[in-house]
Amino acid sequence: MNEHEYAMLTAINAARATRGVHALVADERLADAARRHAADLASHPGLLHTGSDGSSIEQRIRAADYAPARWAEVVGWGWGGDIAPMVDWWLSSPEHVGIVLDAGMTDFGVGYATGGGPWGHYWAVDFGRPVEAPQPPQEPPPSDATPRPYHSHVPVVIGAPAPAGLDLLEYLRGDGRAYRVGNQRGTYEVMQTQTEGDRFYQVKAWDDLSTVHWEEFVVTAEAIGRDVDTSPGGGRFYRQFGAPWVKRRMRVGESFSQVKRVQFYRATDCAPLTAYSGVVTDTITLVEHLAEWRSVFGVDVPDVVVLRWEEGGELYYFGRGWGLVAWRRAHDDEHSPAWSAVSELRPDVGRLARLRIDCL
Repeated sequence: MNEHEYAMLTAINAARATRGVHALVADERLADAARRHAADLASHPGLLHTGSDGSSIEQRIRAADYAPARWAEVVGWGWGGDIAPMVDWWLSSPEHVGIVLDAGMTDFGVGYATGGGPWGHYWAVDFGRPVEAPQPPQEPPPSDATPRPYHSHVPVVIGAPAPAGLDLLEYLRGDGRAYRVGNQRGTYEVMQTQTEGDRFYQVKAWDDLSTVHWEEFVVTAEAIGRDVDTSPGGGRFYRQFGAPWVKRRMRVGESFSQVKRVQFYRATDCAPLTAYSGVVTDTITLVEHLAEWRSVFGVDVPDVVVLRWEEGGELYYFGRGWGLVAWRRAHDDEHSPAWSAVSELRPDVGRLARLRIDCL
């Protein structure tokens, strides 16, 4: 353990102590997993929790011979390698503070590396609680001094299956209800999901229903992929050719990255367009699972997941049985509102008629 790692362990336990949470025990196996991921972050700036080899947090921890009943990870970079601002950033982040202060964890390990990219300094902290084998039952003493043969059946625990995570299809694909969505500019649109076989459509209509754009999703047993999206407007649409966007099942804190080709087309004749087309990488993180969420318009939506598009700095809120109920952008875009959220149900609109593109 180097001095940077020791100082980070100390700082995290100090933050927990000031908030009344028990200290964690340094575990060399978790540190090994964290060090490997920190080095990966330094070698591949832009990664989050999915390794350059596609590994997940759980896979890295188990590969280091730590059998977790519970696990999580925080990563960070920059700050010139200073520990205090890095810890403060985690504590001030709604997505990270619950991990750093999780009372359900018992162990942790820190990895620190320096490398290329614009930040230079990279941290990974892995948290865990191990699977504990039950103690074998104690045999009662014999009732007399004569020894008797007996058989003892002791359970042997060779591992516990990790929870499968949330099935995101239950959130991304709504039940067909229509609802109105407002934004900070004071304008509105009507949204609805429509299911057809192994595909579903996130339909987005202007408030007067005069124009109805849509985005197509492809469902498999392993993933939910994106395909056609007509919302760019301007006589264009684009395709991602069913490229996986999220895994069907994900855990809070888990990220999924996918390289894909995006191709724009002219809507009148499907002629391919060079502008904005190319290969991109999207990373989606499941950052929260909320029992209930209330929009700024006072609409209560039970059972909501929050996804973050890492490259674009956007948050998406999906309600189980609703579909997309809100989104927030971290960047400035004069063509898009900074946030949008559900304002009311619109059962009167029936099934929205999707924009027709004859050449598709």
